[in-house]
Amino acid sequence: MVIDLSKLPEWAKLEVSKGDLIAFAQSLINQTSMKVAAPPPTVKEILTLEEACTYLNLAKATLYGMTSRNEVPFLKKSRKVYFLQSDLEKYLLEGRRKTKDEIAVDADAHIQQQKEKRVKR
Repeated sequence: MVIDLSKLPEWAKLEVSKGDLIAFAQSLINQTSMKVAAPPPTVKEILTLEEACTYLNLAKATLYGMTSRNEVPFLKKSRKVYFLQSDLEKYLLEGRRKTKDEIAVDADAHIQQQKEKRVKR
């Protein structure tokens, strides 16, 4: 018999048999073990064109154009195009732009190098 315990009044008392209590405990153990035993999602290293488009948030035509101009690293096998996710990550990171502070630090370092070269002459 199934009882909704949330609908019982506070004064109500229930009698539970040992067998019911053991069955309830076993069902909790089974539910917990199923949740823990689930394998973690795997990261796919080799991506199809569609998966790469989703990963890069690009249209198919855009990504095809980038491969034809060799702008993005890709693999080709049996007239199909594939991408390594690690290559796509590197490609994305190559496009990183420096902040104003980083540019200022680089400029100061360059000026300092030029001054040192002049002193050595």
